This record gives sequence, C-alpha cells and structure tokens, in this order.
Amino acid sequence: MLEDGVHELILAGGAAGGGKSYLGSAWLIIQSMRYDDTRWVVGRKTLKNLKESTLNTILSLLKKWEIPYNYNQINLDITFDNGSKIILKEFATTPSDPNYERFGSSEYTGAFIDEVSEIAERAVEVLRSRIRWKVAEYGLIPKLLMSTNPTINWVRSRFVQDDEGNPIDLPPDEAYIPFNVYDNPDEAFKKVYISNLERLRDTEMRERLFYGNWNYVTSNEAAFYSGFDGGSHLVTGLKSKYYDRNKPLHIAFDFNVYPYLSSLVAQVDSKNKKIYIFEEVLGRPPKSNKTAATAEAIVMRFLSHKGGVFIYGDPSGRKEDTRSLQGHNDFHIVLRVFGGKLGGRAQLRVSRAAPPVKLRGDWINEIFAENLDGWKILIDMKCRKLTEDLLYGLSDEDGGKDKSKVKDDKTGVRYEKHHHLSDAMDYFLCEVLKYSWYKFKKGGRAGTTVSTSFVRHNSHSY
Repeated sequence: MLEDGVHELILAGGAAGGGKSYLGSAWLIIQSMRYDDTRWVVGRKTLKNLKESTLNTILSLLKKWEIPYNYNQINLDITFDNGSKIILKEFATTPSDPNYERFGSSEYTGAFIDEVSEIAERAVEVLRSRIRWKVAEYGLIPKLLMSTNPTINWVRSRFVQDDEGNPIDLPPDEAYIPFNVYDNPDEAFKKVYISNLERLRDTEMRERLFYGNWNYVTSNEAAFYSGFDGGSHLVTGLKSKYYDRNKPLHIAFDFNVYPYLSSLVAQVDSKNKKIYIFEEVLGRPPKSNKTAATAEAIVMRFLSHKGGVFIYGDPSGRKEDTRSLQGHNDFHIVLRVFGGKLGGRAQLRVSRAAPPVKLRGDWINEIFAENLDGWKILIDMKCRKLTEDLLYGLSDEDGGKDKSKVKDDKTGVRYEKHHHLSDAMDYFLCEVLKYSWYKFKKGGRAGTTVSTSFVRHNSHSY
C-alpha cells in the first residue's frame, strides 16, 4: 500500500510494539536510497523523544543494512551518498509559532510522523502542504505516513471512528491500517514484549497497548470529574439496551454555540436508581448550532417516543434572546419545536440560578465514585464529547471548571474547549436528583439550607 501509488495519506495505527516505528523508518531509508536528491521528514512532538526512539530505529537499520550515511547532530539530518536526506523535525506547538510557519519555506518529498496523536492536527496539515520536492519529477504520489497508539483525540475522529462510533469512510487516497504486537517482524522482541504486556495490571494500558482498543477510557485524577471511570460508567449500546419509548425523556441543554450547541438525552430508572445518558446531540456551526435546529434534530431521533419530555439547562437560557421573538428565549424555542411531539407536553425543570460549580462537582464525583445515595450514572459509549469533557476538562484555581479558551485555526473564533456537555449534565442531575443534591448541599454548608427552587413551565408557556 505504501508503493501502489493510490494512497496519499496512510495512517498506521494500533497497539504498541506492532512494528510501526520499524515500518516508518524502513520506508524512509528505502525511499531515500531509491530517489536521488530527495528530502524525507521524520518527526515527533519533541526532538528529545525523536532522538530517544525513532532515530535509534533508523540508525540501527542503517547499520544492519550496511548503508553509508552521515548523521549531522547540528543540522539534525541524515545524508546519504546520493544526496538524499532524512530530516529530523519537532512538531510541538509553540506560542511564538502557533501556525507552524517554520515549515513554510521548506519542501519535502515525503514524511513519517511517529506517535502523531501527540501532535496538533494543524501541524500535520501544514506539513502535508509542503510535500512536493521532486514529487512530479519522479512521478510520485505525495505520501505522509503516521503512526499512533489508540487514544481519544482528533486522530480517532479523523481516521478511525466518527462521533457515533462508526468507522470513518475514508477517501480513496487515505487509509487506516490497524497494527498490533503480533505484526512485529522481530520474533525475539515480540516474545519479550508480549510477555511484558500480559503482566500489565493497569487495565487501560492493557486495552490500549495490547489489544489496540480505541474505545477504552478510564479516569483522569487531574480532571474536574475525578470520580469518573470509563471502565465503570461507559457502556456500549446503552440506548439499545435500556431506552423505553413509554418513559419520559430528560433532555438537557447548554446554549453556547461554539464549538457546538450541546444537548444530552437521558432516562431515569428510579426503581434501580440508574441514570442512563443515551445520546449527545450537537448543533455544529455554521448552520446547525441554533437552538431550534438542535431541538429539531432531537425530535427526528425520537419520532416514535410516547413518554413525554422534561427539559433542563442553564438558567441563563431563560433570558430574552435576539434570535427569537420579543419576550421569548432559548427554552421557549425548545418548547415551541417540541410542541406536542415526543409524547405530549414538554415541561421545563430549570433552576432560578445555576448551582454552585465546585459544590455540584464534589457531589457528582461522589455519585461517580461511590454511588452516593445508591445512584449510578451510566453513559453510552457514543457520547464522545461528553466523555472528553469528563476526562480532559480540568479544574481552575478555585476548584471550579477551567474554561480556558482556544482558537479555531480555520474560523478564528475563540471558544471554551471543554465543559459544555458536562454543564448540561450538571443541570440535569441537580434537578432530577434534587433530594440527594439538597442533602449534599446541606451537609456541605454546615447545616444551612440552600434553595433548590426551580421554575416549571408547560408547553403553553411560550
């Protein structure tokens, strides 16, 4: 597949120890020897990691194959007798060069990025645009080979699985090639490495590094939701197992429009004290990140629902909005779209004020970690962005949610990267489990009572 002239971009991914670095290194050397005066890039996030890993593989192959070369530690390149070079590159994002302009004046014939999941997507796009040195002269197809171990970031959603967990339908000039440890050609290494992997006690490491599992996630002690554990709270096919069209839906919104307008669809099993979060419905810019469009998307997913619906969300959504008629707001828009659909009148369950962030986080973490008051939260594996919030959304200095902003390279829009879907989850949990929430607040405030009053409206309130 590397030589058939069909695939411009090839992603080699899978479990650790599968020989991905060996393959990439061998490919660079062979191409350098085959085509005179060509330039090939090998890169990782940092030069330190590159020198300690991939470079050693390249140099050991050159020695094994008895190929003359000159490694210049100052210029960071390997030069061959035919004038070709393998150039070492660092891909870390720096404040002084966020758009990777350091690649702007360079031209390359091809590239191999090892552990691409450590690198920003923008860096890969810029490098790809620079692959053109003597490509036409030799009749080559520009090629960018990348390797990675399974992880939850842009690599998975770009090459492996979409937000629904379905395989990505890649264009003809791209390919994803799964690797695992059994693909490594070095039998001695493979025997030792498999033995080491089998001894792993960390379940996440075993799933990712041994089995190449792209879906397995556990917890992040540095996250705001430190009690969340993917092994315990994420369930494959949760909706297909537990959704009941005759029981109420609980739908929670966060009305920020970037990076998307967020909503969660859930049901509650009061008898068994289970919270089921079935779906996340995202209104994406530029056209779908509107309240009405997101609400309509929910209706389309639950056309046969008969059990009615409760609506939750940020209390600020009750303010009048210029996007709607005077005297109306985001919740009125949702009610208008739902109308008599989804099994009857929709009802609002919205607090007069947002619950205190740190306190509600402490409470939800106790539910996650200890099943506080007997309640357990289960989330469908397809809720990818909610899972990212729970894993990667950090705390700020005051114990609240870190809502640092990032910039979209394509649109220039600055937005909060995390905590949109998790906010929607918080609003829903604080209302639907209001007795547990009330008890926790009372104990957390040395006996004082904090009001949990909320405003209820029926479908005629808009």
